[in-house]
Amino acid sequence: MKTPRILRFPRIFRSVFTKLTLISLVTWLLLVIVIIATFGVLRHNSESPFLKHTNLYVDYLLQDLGTPSTRQKALELYRQTDLHISFIGNEQSWTTKDQLPDFEEVRFHRFSEDGKLFISRPRFGGHLIQLKTEDGRLYFEFAGTDDSSHQAARLILLVSLSVFLLASYFAIKRVLRPLKWLDTGVQQVKEGNLEHEVPVRGKDELAELGRNFNEMTSSLTAMLAAKEQLLRDISHELRSPLARMRIALELCEGEEGKRDIEEDIAEMEAMLAMLLEAAKQTHGLNRQNRQPCDLVDLVDRMVAKYGSRPPGVEMQVEEKPLILEADPQALQRLITNCLDNAFKFSGDGAAPIEVVLSSRDDSILLSIRDHGCGIAEADVINIFEPFWRVDASRSRKTGGFGLGLSIAKTVVEAHGGRIEARSEKGKGTTMIITLPMHG
Repeated sequence: MKTPRILRFPRIFRSVFTKLTLISLVTWLLLVIVIIATFGVLRHNSESPFLKHTNLYVDYLLQDLGTPSTRQKALELYRQTDLHISFIGNEQSWTTKDQLPDFEEVRFHRFSEDGKLFISRPRFGGHLIQLKTEDGRLYFEFAGTDDSSHQAARLILLVSLSVFLLASYFAIKRVLRPLKWLDTGVQQVKEGNLEHEVPVRGKDELAELGRNFNEMTSSLTAMLAAKEQLLRDISHELRSPLARMRIALELCEGEEGKRDIEEDIAEMEAMLAMLLEAAKQTHGLNRQNRQPCDLVDLVDRMVAKYGSRPPGVEMQVEEKPLILEADPQALQRLITNCLDNAFKFSGDGAAPIEVVLSSRDDSILLSIRDHGCGIAEADVINIFEPFWRVDASRSRKTGGFGLGLSIAKTVVEAHGGRIEARSEKGKGTTMIITLPMHG
């Protein structure tokens, strides 16, 4: 059964800026519709008085024109009223304009009871009235503004609306500019740059959010600095008694007791080194240490360091380089920790460890599989937790403190990737690491 495809809108339609712009545009269109509808209702309500007055006005015009009407009398009326009059008769036709207009395409509707008076729909030039007489048809043109004026008005309206929309665009963009600053700040913090501060302008809610963001990063910086200082203090305080223990060890008699003390000291020193390494990887990964790395070459060199150590390693990598933007030392620590675990929990008689490196789309996949003792399904979710071990009693045997995979996870996530473990008791464990191709 196919999984239904989720409809995804382009990124531009998911931005707050675009949404606010569309809201402004829709609001403007609705306002225009309401204005047009309002004027339409007002014009409809005023149509009846207008037609009544027009009917009376035409009667007065006919009296002034006389019978029969002539172009001379029509011109006198035109000079007094700016009302153009045209006549189309059976024997003659004339007009107060430069040339006789073509009225054939004009649509009229009757508005007098005797069926002689007709009026056209409103035009940019005004209303046109047609009166049927015994000799022909008289046309009265109630002139408004001319077409050129209306074209200029339409152009001014179009330019005004464009300026309005453009101004709205830049106004919304300016108002939402702090969101862009905050987004940049979040990305910087995500990459480990806690010293980044977002600009703060004004006193509105977004400015307050920017100030809170800067205060948050300052607090985080102080907390992490205090944590790192605590680790350094602990390291310093522990190294001093360790040094005294070594001196006492030199003076101690009895080989068996000395051996136990030496092992305890070595274990404490190793744990201190791992703690400091964990702190360094957690708080020290940022883009300042990154550079283009060929993961094929890096994995090949790291695997070569294990030489002929049993149970051996089988590699399967792509021939082409797999380049990503990364911290080389952090990647070496990541690969070393995963290979160390694979070797530690594989017996000498187990099948060789399998290392597979490939690419898919814009990602690099690194798989490290051993055929050792494996991990119970219920415990797999805990292996990336600091200090967690499947069997605490194996610490002295393997030299592990439960920090290796925690550090590995930190390195992978700092590079925008992910790491997961698949394991089955008695059949081995597979570490699957996915990293973005370009960092």
